[in-house]
Amino acid sequence: MGIFDWFKRKKNGIHKWHYQNGQLSQEISYKDDKFDGAFKTYYENGQLKSETNFENDKFVGVSKEYYENGKLKKESIQDYKEDGGVYNKQYYENGQLRKESNWKDGNEDGLIKEYFESGVLEIQGNMKDGEKNGL
Repeated sequence: MGIFDWFKRKKNGIHKWHYQNGQLSQEISYKDDKFDGAFKTYYENGQLKSETNFENDKFVGVSKEYYENGKLKKESIQDYKEDGGVYNKQYYENGQLRKESNWKDGNEDGLIKEYFESGVLEIQGNMKDGEKNGL
């Protein structure tokens, strides 16, 4: 079997990529050529950068992104029970909540809140299909 035959095969199992320094950069789980299971990325220093779970090529459950210092940067929760939307929370590097928003079909949709780094509410409003809606 040649190298081109290997590329034609469906990906199954965990695949890993590395930086030039040998440090792990990505770890992806496949089933029949689709994302299925954990999808993790890492900073060049080895610190976890992001982790997402997939089932049959679709994001499920909780996805997290981290700053290089290891603190939580963003958390997304997939909600199949209601309308298939995604609830997002973003954080400042000091750990303070930066933004809360809902997403549907790739656009912000619903209540959105943004905060100053001190934790004080800066903006609150509604979005519909990625556009401001209402007050």
